[in-house]
Amino acid sequence: MKRIQSGAKALSARPALAANLSLLIIGLCASLWSSTSTAQQRDAIVQNDIMLDSADSAAARVKTRVALLLPARNAALGDAAAAVQAGFLAALQADTHANVSIFLYETGDDNQTNLSQYQQAQMANQLVIGPISRNFASTLAALATVPTIALSPTSVGGTSMYSAMLLSIGLSIEEESHQLAQWAHTSEAPGHAWIISTNAPWQRRAAQAMEQELRKNGRRAKLIELGVTVGVLDPERLLQLREQAHGATPALILLALDYQQAIQLREAMGMELPLYGTSQLNPFTAAQWEAAEPQPQLEGLRLLEIPCRLQQGLDVSAEAANPDFDRLQALGRDTYEIMLPILAGQQHFSIDGDTGQLEIDFSRGGPVRFSRKLTPAVYENGRVVALPDSP
Repeated sequence: MKRIQSGAKALSARPALAANLSLLIIGLCASLWSSTSTAQQRDAIVQNDIMLDSADSAAARVKTRVALLLPARNAALGDAAAAVQAGFLAALQADTHANVSIFLYETGDDNQTNLSQYQQAQMANQLVIGPISRNFASTLAALATVPTIALSPTSVGGTSMYSAMLLSIGLSIEEESHQLAQWAHTSEAPGHAWIISTNAPWQRRAAQAMEQELRKNGRRAKLIELGVTVGVLDPERLLQLREQAHGATPALILLALDYQQAIQLREAMGMELPLYGTSQLNPFTAAQWEAAEPQPQLEGLRLLEIPCRLQQGLDVSAEAANPDFDRLQALGRDTYEIMLPILAGQQHFSIDGDTGQLEIDFSRGGPVRFSRKLTPAVYENGRVVALPDSP
């Protein structure tokens, strides 16, 4: 159960699918239903009071109408949308006092059709949830006439698409990288930093965000891009880095790498230097780590993660091998929790969410403000655990 506060911050796979979800979570920021039959999907719709817009009933008319504006399964972001929708449905099922009717408006890859769907959704509903695409959400910023919760990433700094009605809450690798760099800067001794990535687009964006944050805080940073072949980092370049580190020791190293690449780098460079990385360095939930092989090569590495993946005993997605599926489902659950105070007319509220400590502010008369604080974690005894002083 989430804790919602008004006016103040809370104190407190399949390879193809995995690749697509990863692109949404780490690219835009990178289904439970993907493995169910059509009949099972329809049952879930009925049980959760979700219906297509063409359907209507007396029961639906007395409830608050909310539109889900999500890509169809055959659209570019269909798998990601199914994951978010699965999390949203789980939160709806768990809410025994829900007084909302959810109407599904499917979008595709044609922008004009999508705009038409959004306009229809606005006319018939009190709130719209979606879209996922950052470009589409940007287009809607000037058109929103009812509160709209876009599932695309917020801009860095939290201003949501320059609209007083459109709130963007998606997971963003850039925002995560800014938080990581700020944490590393305040935690480590003065001195220059290395930021290591490959030429993967999401890694380059993460590295640039890290550099920007460090330089803003007055710390010198050096961007280092490693060659990679079929997931294997260039061994000669790793050897050069190890030698350079002995000659000009950096105060800290930030990694815009994936999990396997981080292991390779740590094995090549040793354990001496402080390392920080993004959530892409955590492949498992807390429960999954109990059965997984420890990774002593990453001992002491610090990272940021969404809190639900660090909590023992939490029931997360059915596809245990897909961390990005968990994150998208968590985004769906948080979307439901954010929807409730908005429908209740609250303008400024905070939520201890599955994706972080969230703060939403509609009250300033300008663009909506949104912030997400991730949970600091560390590799301890070869497993990822939340740091003791984390909320």
